[in-house]
Amino acid sequence: MLMIRVARVEGKLWQESVVDGPGVRLVLFLAGCIHNCPGCHNAWLQDPTAGEAVREQEVVAELQSSFLPAWHDGITISGGDPFYQSIELATLLALVRRSFPVIDTWVYTGALYEELEGEPALYYCNTLVDGPFIALRANEGQNYRGSGNQRLIPLQQGKWQINNWSEVI
Repeated sequence: MLMIRVARVEGKLWQESVVDGPGVRLVLFLAGCIHNCPGCHNAWLQDPTAGEAVREQEVVAELQSSFLPAWHDGITISGGDPFYQSIELATLLALVRRSFPVIDTWVYTGALYEELEGEPALYYCNTLVDGPFIALRANEGQNYRGSGNQRLIPLQQGKWQINNWSEVI
């Protein structure tokens, strides 16, 4: 049975957000990151021992009791860097997909898609936001990204689907 390291805020695993993807989303923050981006908004989650270890089934159970399809537009996994726990992330997302077959799923990472290509977790993602946070590129008018270098990458079955280059910019 795998455990995943998560941040709990005010006793909750899933936090509501309107900035971590389109619409109202539930966001889960995972621990561990190797990128050490200066100015990281969750620097405390770079530590792989931050937060607490929780069974993936508990994370999904809380999502099932929190997600309101008429209100929430999807989920987002952030961190730290979720791919620091790549096996646990893939297991969690597979469990989520079983409970919510069409849920819109975004994952943020400081890595590039090209470095992650083939990762099992990508199969369960609709959008990957990739690239390290660069403080000098913050506030460049980008939506859903901390810095202008980060890309919104639409995925289908784990593969980059470019329908329109403006989706990536």
